[in-house]
Amino acid sequence: MNILIRMLFYTAETYRDYFMKIGGKECGVAVRAKVLYGGEGNDIISQYVSFSKVYTEQVKRHGYSRKAVQETIRVCRDRDVLAEYLKTREIEVVSIMMMLFDDAYIQRAYHMRVEREAAKKAKIAAEKEVREAMLASLQATMENAAKMIRAGRVNMDEIPQFFPQLSQEDVEKLRQMVDA
Repeated sequence: MNILIRMLFYTAETYRDYFMKIGGKECGVAVRAKVLYGGEGNDIISQYVSFSKVYTEQVKRHGYSRKAVQETIRVCRDRDVLAEYLKTREIEVVSIMMMLFDDAYIQRAYHMRVEREAAKKAKIAAEKEVREAMLASLQATMENAAKMIRAGRVNMDEIPQFFPQLSQEDVEKLRQMVDA
């Protein structure tokens, strides 16, 4: 399947270059493909499979970089894998493979951005939930303190002792609640 995608990229790049030269006209392209699987021989499919394996090894060593592409080409030439093609079209191969890197990079960047945004939204939601819980707890504490004052069990001066979580500002608000 990988070869189909690469063929489509190659075709798209070739058409893009062609139409840029003749004035940038838009067009549609119909594509039909027959999937072939490589064997143990020296046919083009087997060579492409070998090329892909070398490429995978080089990406593991050098990451998605021009160095990985150049090393892939060097190793394949040394092993006589797609050697004639690489000899005549090295610049084109590098260009196409770098375009694939760009696409892979864009996809990784998009997924990372989505994950960051999701984490940010989750953090904001969690902070909101904590604020709401703290506000509800403060409100419940204020109501309990007001009930105790109205019942005569504590006076306003004792509130800081029995309700240390209330700030001086909260005590003033409580005073207004009780006096109202």
